[in-house]
Amino acid sequence: EEFHHSHIRPSDLLEQFTLENPVVIDSDGNRKFSVKLDLREYKPEEIDISVQPGKLRVEANYETDTKEHFVKRTYFREWTTPADLDTKMLSNTLTAEGLLCIDAPLPHISTLAPAEPRLVANSPSILPIKHL
Repeated sequence: EEFHHSHIRPSDLLEQFTLENPVVIDSDGNRKFSVKLDLREYKPEEIDISVQPGKLRVEANYETDTKEHFVKRTYFREWTTPADLDTKMLSNTLTAEGLLCIDAPLPHISTLAPAEPRLVANSPSILPIKHL
């Protein structure tokens, strides 16, 4: 009897976890928005991070066209951001290994004010990628 299984990289599991659980508690007990993405197949200039009201989006595109072949790779992830996320506090780093980390502090639960309507501009913001 033959047994087949698909190979799952640890980075795939980490990425799936952060897709589903972007709000974490850091080692100091502080809440933060944190996502980690394996983008080792993309150069920094092929990666776009954008913020729109209530959304964080990461897109990456790779294309090469030679006489022998045409290759196109795309990557897309989007999150609904927490209501208490200050998008001006978002920071990102791209490690030499291709791990993109996007983080922002969140207020402590006890300091949250009652939800009030906020006016937010509808134009997206582009975040530059910081290299380590």
